[in-house]
Amino acid sequence: MGGLFFVLSLLAFAWGSIWGSFATVLLHRIPRKISIFSPSRSFCPSCGNLIPARYNIPIFGFLILRGKCFFCKSPIPFYYFLIELLSGILGFLSLEFSHFSLLRFFLIFFFFWSLLVASFFDFIFLAIPDILILFSTSVSILYMLIYGSVRDSVGGVLVGAGVFFIVKSLYKIIRKKEGLGEGDVFFMVPVGIFSGFFGTIMVMIFSSFLGAVFFIVRRIFSKDIGISQPIPFIPFIFISCFIVYLLATRYSYIFGEFFLFQF
Repeated sequence: MGGLFFVLSLLAFAWGSIWGSFATVLLHRIPRKISIFSPSRSFCPSCGNLIPARYNIPIFGFLILRGKCFFCKSPIPFYYFLIELLSGILGFLSLEFSHFSLLRFFLIFFFFWSLLVASFFDFIFLAIPDILILFSTSVSILYMLIYGSVRDSVGGVLVGAGVFFIVKSLYKIIRKKEGLGEGDVFFMVPVGIFSGFFGTIMVMIFSSFLGAVFFIVRRIFSKDIGISQPIPFIPFIFISCFIVYLLATRYSYIFGEFFLFQF
């Protein structure tokens, strides 16, 4: 079993890193309105040359090239390497969560992968492509129908997207400007479906805490950043959703102690 688990773990990590490489394509092409299918191979953002296949291996390609283009020696953004690595780790952890169920592995991976990619979009561009929200919602619905509860998921959507929408609306009325982005509200739909009622409440608590800590730290180290400066919130939702799923699947007794009743 140990040898089989090692092989499956490597395959899951490789699977994740390949999708991480695809995520870098999305991050570069979607904001620039370039087709994600043409050209079919990756190219250098600076000189436009197609990257040789031997250097187009996720994670290792960046390390072999030392973070520079093979042709023009322009630096490759570090987040290319980071998202490939994190996607690989996500593939490995999804295998752990799935209990070796292939369907469950795919659904868990793609849900968290879509959140991970959305986090990078939000952090870099402060915008999230609609296709990621639609994709994540579709995956979460499939997960709910097979492994979850429709009632629990509906409760998660109502409390998650509902509260975020109310906060967004009140902030706009009071401050006369946008607070939460529309992407933050819409992404609470798949999060609510996937996490359920109590899970979504926990996600909201954790993400709000992480967002507050980030805001305070940024204010301390960046005095020139105003209080109204927007912050990317999807990364905190992603981290919180992952923590809650870990607690709910591996340490379910914590939920049992925290919530003395069920929805």
